[in-house]
Amino acid sequence: MNLSGVKALPTGNVITLHQPSTYKFEIEEIAKLLAKVKRFNGWGISVAGHSTIVANILFYLTGNPHIALLGLLHDAQEGYVGDIATPIKDLVSNQWDRLEKSIHREILFQLNAKHENAKGADKLIKIVDMLALKAEFEVLERKGVFKRDDKGIWNETFKSLPTLGSVNNERLVGLTSATVDAYYDEDEAAFIYLFEHLIHEATLFIRLKEADYKSLDGQKQTCLVQEEMVDRFTKQLN
Repeated sequence: MNLSGVKALPTGNVITLHQPSTYKFEIEEIAKLLAKVKRFNGWGISVAGHSTIVANILFYLTGNPHIALLGLLHDAQEGYVGDIATPIKDLVSNQWDRLEKSIHREILFQLNAKHENAKGADKLIKIVDMLALKAEFEVLERKGVFKRDDKGIWNETFKSLPTLGSVNNERLVGLTSATVDAYYDEDEAAFIYLFEHLIHEATLFIRLKEADYKSLDGQKQTCLVQEEMVDRFTKQLN
C-alpha cells in the first residue's frame, strides 16, 4: 500500500494531499481543523480566528461578500498541511507552494466560493492578511507572549505595508487588535457562522442591484464596483 502523500486526519477521514480532487471538502471539517492550527509557530490565535478577522475586515472595507468569502478561505488549505512560517516556506517554496495552491483551488471549487464579483481581489486580500498579522503580533507583544526581535525583522516586515486608500492603517490595526481575543475560544463556531452568513449575503449580492443591497441586519452597505475597489486599494502595488 503506497502511503506517499496520504494523511489521516483527526476527523477520521483520509486525504491524498497531491490528489485533492479525490477528497470531499466540507466547511465543518475545515473549521474544526483550522481551529487547532495556531499561528506564530503555535503562540498565536488559530488560523480559523485569523481567517475570520480577515473576512470581517474585507467585508467592512468593500461590502462585497464574495471578496470576504475568499478572505475567509484564504488559508483553508492549512487545515490539511499546517501553518508553516514564511521563512521556512521560502526555503521549500516550489513544491510546498504547488501543494498548497492545488488544495486551496479545490476547496474553493467544491465550496463554490469563487465568483466573478471577486475577480482580481487577491492583492487586497494579501494586504488585509498582513494587516491582521500586524494586529495579532501587537496583541501577542502586549501580552508579553511574543517579543520584538533586536534585529528589526518584525519592524522590516511591517514597514512596507501599503495603505488602503483613504483608510487609516493604524486605526484599522487598532480595531482589529481589539477583536483578536474574541477568537481564542469561539473560533470554530465563528468561522462556520461567518461562512454561512457570507454565502447568504453573496446570494443577495447577485440578485439585487448594488444600490439596493442590504446586509442581514438591515443596515446599508457601501458596495463598490469590483473594478473600482481593486483600483482604489491596490494600484500602489503596481
